[in-house]
Amino acid sequence: MVMIGKNNSMKKVILSILSIVAFTFNSFSQEILSNQSIKDMIELGFEEQTIIDKIQTSTSDFDTTIEELKVLKQLGASPTILSAMIKSIKKDTLKVEEDQKKTYPPKPKDTEFFWEDGKGNLVKVIFMLNVGIGNTISETELAGYTARIMGEAKLGLKVPSSFIPLNLVVRERQKTDKVLTQNDKTSHIVQLGYSGTNSYGGAVDSVYLIGVNSKIIVLEKTEKELEQEASSQKYRYKKIFIGGNSTKTEGEVSISDEFLSMTYFGTQVPNTPLKDKVQIAENHWKIILKDPMGGEASYEYNGNETKYKSDGGVLIVKSQGYEMIYPLIKSK
Repeated sequence: MVMIGKNNSMKKVILSILSIVAFTFNSFSQEILSNQSIKDMIELGFEEQTIIDKIQTSTSDFDTTIEELKVLKQLGASPTILSAMIKSIKKDTLKVEEDQKKTYPPKPKDTEFFWEDGKGNLVKVIFMLNVGIGNTISETELAGYTARIMGEAKLGLKVPSSFIPLNLVVRERQKTDKVLTQNDKTSHIVQLGYSGTNSYGGAVDSVYLIGVNSKIIVLEKTEKELEQEASSQKYRYKKIFIGGNSTKTEGEVSISDEFLSMTYFGTQVPNTPLKDKVQIAENHWKIILKDPMGGEASYEYNGNETKYKSDGGVLIVKSQGYEMIYPLIKSK
């Protein structure tokens, strides 16, 4: 395990990139049902019960004004579907109110959870499980990791009451993690970003790591996912430009008609949906995504860009005030 402060600049750069990526991709990869989603399902001929099941098991952002309900009804939405949409709004509101009353560890599919800071106040923590596309771990295992790292990070501060957890990531081990976790040989890393008061009495933003051996559960891919994987365009990158400065790294990018997937330092991040991308020119598109908390990120691919002397163009990711440019190399 290790705690990293501001003085270890190179390690901080690497971990900062990972934190930005974790927030960006985790926030926007979760499917959020909208009125258009329901319209699409009706037009595609989905059974009523299938649509209702999807509403009841998904995160949603429905517009249930009378005018919108009227449009849906004219398209063929049954009273039961409209009722399920209205109830989902109430359900989500009640769920948030209930969640805010208690501390609980995240579940594998969560993107955020609540935890107590050093003063006993509940704070929202961004979460990402990043153990490879199509993989997961058990809720019990994840709960154990969360409790352990929260407790160790808090007790490691000179003033434990100053502890404020910010983001939690469970991810695959990288080469750069060897020294950061005292050379242990674990397969995965639990990474906590937090703020607090250090041994010198100053306020710091820190990252705490522990090595773990996670028991991976492989999820079976759907036929559609296999088709998308086979038809996607594949690229590599060897550096990232942030604020005009380049950072050496390695990763892969895969772009299909519906999804964009990436790896950072050998770690796969969740797919980013591309169904709402806007075509700017041939081989050049952009998509802007918003999460339920009001955050925004944009992803722009320009296969015609030659400034960085790469044969696959560039991918530009903007999030939280950062712009990350990836010169892409076509995979052979």
